[in-house]
Amino acid sequence: MAGPFEQESDSRQVVTDAQRPSLAVVEAVADRKGVDPVQVGPLAYEIDPDALNKLVDSMDSGTVTFPFEGFEVEVDADGEVSLGAARTAVAEADSIAD
Repeated sequence: MAGPFEQESDSRQVVTDAQRPSLAVVEAVADRKGVDPVQVGPLAYEIDPDALNKLVDSMDSGTVTFPFEGFEVEVDADGEVSLGAARTAVAEADSIAD
């Protein structure tokens, strides 16, 4: 059974303190879509950007996962952002059937 992050994965490492996880998410999605970050929908529609930043900054390990702009976004404790194919109801049903 394939996980949601095995298809078309992409990563963007948060490299400076000025680069917040919320900004890294928007930039990673924009890069994948081939658009400018201002053309990506508001992150706040899916998750509070300030809360995401604080949560990731406070994590020693683990990940935060949420859907955004058609992707399943995963941000780990190091600030690395991975994009996977968003899980759909059909994908969920297929994984349960396997």
